[in-house]
Parts: sequence; C-alpha cells; structure tokens
Amino acid sequence: MASSPGIPSATTSAGSIRRALARLRRRAGGLLALRATALAFGAGTTAFAVVSAFAEPTIEEGRAALFWGLVVLAALAGAALGIRPLARLRGTGVARLLAGREGLASATRSALELATAPPTGAAPGLVAAHARAVERRVAAIPPAEVAPLSQLREPGTLGGLAATVLAALVLSGSDRASAGAFAMLHPGARDARGVSVADLVAELRYELVFPAYMYREPETREDEGVLRAPFGTTVVVAMRPRFPVAAATLGAPGQDVRLVPTSDEGGDGFLRGRFVVREPGRLLVRVTDAEGRRLRDARARSVEGEADAPPEVSLLAPEEDVVAELGEPVRLRFTAEDAIGLTGLQLVVRTAEGELYRRVLEDFEPGPAAPTMHEGVGRTSGAEVGARPGDRLELWVEARDGDVVHGPNVGRSGTRVLTIASDATRRAEALVQLEEARNLGLDALADRLEAPVPNAAAAARERQAEVRASASAYAGT
Repeated sequence: MASSPGIPSATTSAGSIRRALARLRRRAGGLLALRATALAFGAGTTAFAVVSAFAEPTIEEGRAALFWGLVVLAALAGAALGIRPLARLRGTGVARLLAGREGLASATRSALELATAPPTGAAPGLVAAHARAVERRVAAIPPAEVAPLSQLREPGTLGGLAATVLAALVLSGSDRASAGAFAMLHPGARDARGVSVADLVAELRYELVFPAYMYREPETREDEGVLRAPFGTTVVVAMRPRFPVAAATLGAPGQDVRLVPTSDEGGDGFLRGRFVVREPGRLLVRVTDAEGRRLRDARARSVEGEADAPPEVSLLAPEEDVVAELGEPVRLRFTAEDAIGLTGLQLVVRTAEGELYRRVLEDFEPGPAAPTMHEGVGRTSGAEVGARPGDRLELWVEARDGDVVHGPNVGRSGTRVLTIASDATRRAEALVQLEEARNLGLDALADRLEAPVPNAAAAARERQAEVRASASAYAGT
C-alpha cells in the first residue's frame, strides 16, 4: 500500500497502534494479576483454615499431602477466576479497553483490519489517514486512565482480601484451627523419644510464691518461654489446652507435676499444678488426648533459677595498710548493702598465727524491717586479739543476709593489714624520717649554692624569697 514520501503508511501506523495497545494491555494485565493474587490468597487461606479446623492435632505426611492438595487447588481456582478476563484482551480484543471513548474502540479495530487486509478498491490515502488519526488518539491515552488502580476496589479483589483476613482471624482465634494449622505445617513431627509433637497449649501462666525470707508479694507472669525465679520459689502453673485431654503433666527439672482441673464448679478450662524451683532446666508440657495418644507441646520452655547474691561490703577506713602501737585504737568505717536485708556484720581479724578472731559489729532482726543498707563505724587494736609487737594482722568486715533456702549469704570487704609497732618498725620509721630530712637538707643547700649572696639589697631580698620554701621544708623536719 503506497503512501506519499515522508507520510507514514497505514502499516506503520498500525504497528504504533499495536505497541500502544500492548502498553494498555500490560497495565490491565498487572491489575488483573493483583486481583488474581488476592483471590488466590483468599481461596487458599480459607481452604487452609477449613482443613485446619477439622484436622487432628497430629497428621501423618500422607494425609497432610492430601490436605495440602486441596488447599493448592482452591488457590489455583481463585487465581484462574481472577485472571480469566485477561483472555478477552488477546489480539484485537484489547480494543475493549477503549470502550466509551467516542467510537475509538471500533475505529481502532477497523484501522488494524484495513492495514492488514484492505478491501478491494479502498483508497490507500484514506486508509493511511484513518490509521494515523487512530494512532494519535490511542498514543495520547495514559495507561492509568484505561486501567486505574480504583479497579482493585471491585468485589473480587475485596472479597479475596476479606477472605484472607477472615481466615487469619479463624486460625488465630480458634484453638482447634491453631492446633490443626501446626499439624499441617509440621506433619509427622516427633521428638527424640518418638512422642508426637503438637500445638497443645492455648494459654499458660505462672503464679510465683517467693520464699518467705524475701518478703515479696506473689507475682503472676505470662508464658514468655523462659521463666526466671529465685531458687526456692513455688510456681503454680495454669495451663489451658487447645482441645480436651485425658491427662496432662508438666515436666520440670527433677520433678513431674500433674496438671488437674480446679475443683470450682464449672471451672475455667485451666489445668493446674505446682513445683518448686530447685535447679534450672526445661519445662515440657505433655498430655494424653481423648483417644489415648501421648503428645508433647511444641514450644520450648525453660526455668532459670536465680541465686540470692551475697551482700556488698566496703571497708572505707582505714583506707590503706597501717602501722600502730599495740594498744593504739584503729578507726573502722564500713558500709554494707543487700537486696533482701542484712542480718549482721562482723569484724574478722586473722592473727599472725593464722587464727581468725571474729567480733560482732552489728546485729539485726531478720524480717521485713531488716535494713537493706547500713553504714557503721568501729574500733580495733592489736591488744584486742593478743598480738605482739611486730605482728602483721589482716582485717576485713563480713555481712550476712537472711537467705534460708541455701543458707545465709556472706559478703566480704577488702582486706587491710595492721602491723603492730616494734623496735624494728620504729627504727625503720626513724630511718625513713632521717632520709627525708637528708633529702630536704640537700635540696635547701642546692638552692643556696645555685643563688650566691648578692651585694645589692633588692637582689638579696629576691634570693631570700627563692630559697625560703626549701629552707622552711628542711626546718620543719
């Protein structure tokens, strides 16, 4: 089909029209794909929720494969339903996207048909002009106008999303569906002993009754996987299973606890038992269902015992090792702190022979009134422990708390050395003083030699000021 030089032919314009229509088809196809995805999710999750609601807490691999096949078929059916309108846009059917634009859909079809198979006797110039007019109109249409995002608000897409949300609510809100969903996702799951593993526990909480010496009010804690409690704590366990069970136990470190219904009329669906925290370890929930099958809960739980920390003790005075006469009192200042409460403080002295001498510094009545922090003072001397001149004594302060589970915890301060003065220590001290006096005298002499006496009065006064400090230090020894 010939055309004037420089003027596109009908075939060229038809090619441009097809490319423009392809852009519109891709836009519409993308929206249909989103619609199909929403319908696939809605159908698939709905089928999964229905199958889970009727499934057993444990499922073998073969049966699970059958159930998953049903879920996949439902999802594929939803996807096929959502993508089905895309078939109508094949070939020239894509012109349906131009419906409602002043005859543009029919004009587009005719332009493509005339360019492909022009009728006998048709004027080539008119065919080319018609194709160019259609090309301009189609190229000017933004894809977002032909297939706007608002189309996703149509019933199919919204229905798929609503079905997905509803299925999620059923799976999270129904105990039976939650247990079935776990079985679908973990078909044939067993532990190392061959016991079937299932999602058994709907709710689990602990009521902690602390040891009496701690004087703490009981606490209720939700299941967070790891239970941390002081050793000696009594733990009352309340567990609500997802389905009726014939028997239930809690495997705690060193003990198995039966979980039984409460005696209250009607009950609350919880099974209860208690154990005492004596050592760390795993917590395992085991049940026997109505059909006699032994099951273990899938969630990993453990208990960690917390030992009561000893008191923190500081010896503030003396700040360092000291030398004192046999009967000379040495001042003590100390502090102690404990989270539970202090019951007493002692001064401990190790003599030169290695024997320990203990003297009570403070004594407190155990109970809620026992102080958690105390600062005190005291005195001691070498004569108090029968020391002799020259002996080296080690002394420190100990504090104890009111732990009655593992026995009172004892905290200890740092150690100070008290040396009892003797002739040897006195000679050593005198030698130190003489050496200090010698050094100060040498410093004063050096200052005087480095600054000879001037004749002028002003210079003499300046020299006196320079040597005064070293001279005064020497004079004071």
